Amino acid sequence: MARAKTLVIGITGTMTSGKGAIRYFLIDKGFKSIRHTRPVLQEGLKRKSDMSDRANWLKLTVELRKKKGFDVLARLASDKIKEGERFLVCPIRHPSDIKYLKEKYNALIIFVDSPFKSRYTRTFMKELGGGLTEEEFKKKDEFNTIQRVKTRNIFQI
Repeated sequence: MARAKTLVIGITGTMTSGKGAIRYFLIDKGFKSIRHTRPVLQEGLKRKSDMSDRANWLKLTVELRKKKGFDVLARLASDKIKEGERFLVCPIRHPSDIKYLKEKYNALIIFVDSPFKSRYTRTFMKELGGGLTEEEFKKKDEFNTIQRVKTRNIFQI
């Protein structure tokens, strides 16, 4: 009997675009979920940082990447991937992580997006907005888009 092939799907996308909804759909289909940001959370809790503050997430993520390489989160996630099983890695935020997963597992990467107004509304439904006005959210979203384009061109993903 042939051994089942390992299948890895990574999910990335714009802020509050629906990545979580796809994650839950795939979990219902039998995929094992790996929270790509778990190492950042664990490090923050170890340092007793306020992990409800997105700025702390970003600061710790940048620090981890500087110390251990840009693909550190994908490498840590891959420790949990077992041969012959189906895994979902979400949310992926850096092209180096995508590149690592594609090279190591030939991962299928799903990019999720939705209309700006829907995403802006969701930030407050999820309490991620932190009091951002629509204009502030738009500037943050545009910055993230520019960064994605720059890094996509670098890695040619």
